[in-house]
Amino acid sequence: MKKFGAVYSVGTKVRALTLLGLLYTVALCRQPYNLAKSAVHVAFTCDSLQVLTLGPVMSSIAASSRSTQRIHFHIFTAPEAIGDAHSHLSCYSRGAAYTWELHEFHTEMLKVSVQVHAKTEWRLKSAFNYARYYFSEMLPTVEKILYLDNDIVVQGDVCDLYDRYLRPSTEFVIAAVERAILMGNLLNFSNPAVLESAVKASMHSFNAGVLLIHLENWRRNSITSIVEDWTYRNTISRLYNHGSQPPILLTFGSSFERLPADWNVDGLGYKKNLDFTILKKASVLHWSGTAKPWCPKTPYRTLWENYLREECGMSEKVQQACAL
Repeated sequence: MKKFGAVYSVGTKVRALTLLGLLYTVALCRQPYNLAKSAVHVAFTCDSLQVLTLGPVMSSIAASSRSTQRIHFHIFTAPEAIGDAHSHLSCYSRGAAYTWELHEFHTEMLKVSVQVHAKTEWRLKSAFNYARYYFSEMLPTVEKILYLDNDIVVQGDVCDLYDRYLRPSTEFVIAAVERAILMGNLLNFSNPAVLESAVKASMHSFNAGVLLIHLENWRRNSITSIVEDWTYRNTISRLYNHGSQPPILLTFGSSFERLPADWNVDGLGYKKNLDFTILKKASVLHWSGTAKPWCPKTPYRTLWENYLREECGMSEKVQQACAL
């Protein structure tokens, strides 16, 4: 029988149940799962190394929220990483008001082949970059979720963002920050499939590292099958160079609710001489690019270090990966 997924939290024993021929393992939690309508669901999808960098991100979210007790984190990672991740997150969440749980994500859950044409972007081939395609299936009772990349610091109130955007009556499926980079710079408009799509080269794009998703509308519009189709087409002919974001761009084009620009101040992983005054006012700082905030000598790293707990340490595995 195929093992679909598992859920772990701060809990005691574990039980298993079968549903639709798939095996789930569900933790009986000592810390109650936040099922209240007011719950703010936040998700991360991380490989076995990335998950060990989440502590500072989650601490920044908690420090910036007036209603931390509403926040429930869903962390999707590799089965072999669960033990180390639990230790890391338990240390960082000591005394915190938020709740969290770890979900196993098995790479075979990615139901489509992946092709990354940009040779320098090998990390984008990771199945965990595509796990967000399946939130609607993996979290069937959740109506809305805020997806965040792990290379960020949050300085704004995610509860306020969650309440203000993608309200129940909306027809939008996603909300994101529009940016100046045009679709023509990210997609291959010489390919007939892209040219014939609803997306135009002159449209402004968005960075999906901060993505609010209305999961009910995602399910209703069968978005998973659409992004899977774009992903598959890129294996046949080059529609785009990079990873999991272009299929989302091709699916939605300009049809998304706009979040305020300060909710994804990106490029900290490659841009130089950014104004610290502006960075300190941003709601989200995003180290998109090759330099990551947990690595030594990364630009603007002090803004991330503010949330680093020395007693929790930083895994040697993570530090070794910085040298790659």
